[in-house]
Amino acid sequence: MAGGESRFTIIGLLKDMEDTARQLYEVYAGKFPDKKDFWMGLSEDERNHVGIVHNIGSEIAQGDARFVDDKFKAEQIHNDLGWAKERLAEARGSDLSLKKALSTAFQLEDSLVEKEYFGIMEGATHDIRQFFQYLSEASKKHREKIRALLEKEGG
Repeated sequence: MAGGESRFTIIGLLKDMEDTARQLYEVYAGKFPDKKDFWMGLSEDERNHVGIVHNIGSEIAQGDARFVDDKFKAEQIHNDLGWAKERLAEARGSDLSLKKALSTAFQLEDSLVEKEYFGIMEGATHDIRQFFQYLSEASKKHREKIRALLEKEGG
């Protein structure tokens, strides 16, 4: 992909990933009423993240920021997004344990952190770097909240 095209493709994929996480957490909130506040809190955070990624796309359109190609591949996030959408379809279509839901949520957040999806730009403005830093930190916080509940639940 060319630089200009790929940055908008990647932003779209990141936005879809955040929105898929939002939907997944809403499904989990419905399946686990005793943990509804936990899941809805995560879902609301993801809703905010979708808006932030949208704003990043607008900022990128106005500047020279680009993704570091050797550190980030659109194909990789596309694959992770496919995995997340499969987990969403499974959650909608079947019963699952809280442990399984927490494990899936942990894997999702962990992939965002470990693959550094939010630290992959060159030439970004200070605002864009701050947005990405915020999203990275938020994913780390989600991962730790999920890990804590998973451990509490015996996972």
